Amino acid sequence: MDTNKIKMIFLIILLLVNVFQFIWGIYGIPFSANAVPDEEIALKIAEAVLVAAYGDAVLLDRPFVTSKPQLGNIWHVTGTLPDGFMGVTYEVIIRRHDGKVLKTGLTK
Repeated sequence: MDTNKIKMIFLIILLLVNVFQFIWGIYGIPFSANAVPDEEIALKIAEAVLVAAYGDAVLLDRPFVTSKPQLGNIWHVTGTLPDGFMGVTYEVIIRRHDGKVLKTGLTK
């Protein structure tokens, strides 16, 4: 094969790779349509986020519970209080399709 043909093939391949990376970066192909598929993973994410944000004291609100994803798109995770107690607990809201934490804080 002629060296000019080899160079041309190499440049075309390089160009195609760059075009692919450019399109991927602009349109952002999601890594998963269901990054948080079940309750167990939602609970682990919520606990890790709360401990990182508020320290180990949040573990006193265990067990954490989740609500079914509303319209299939978010997990709502909250702590629990002992029977007969009133007060606030920690909460985390996680988007199901990409795992983004939308809200952390306290709830009644």
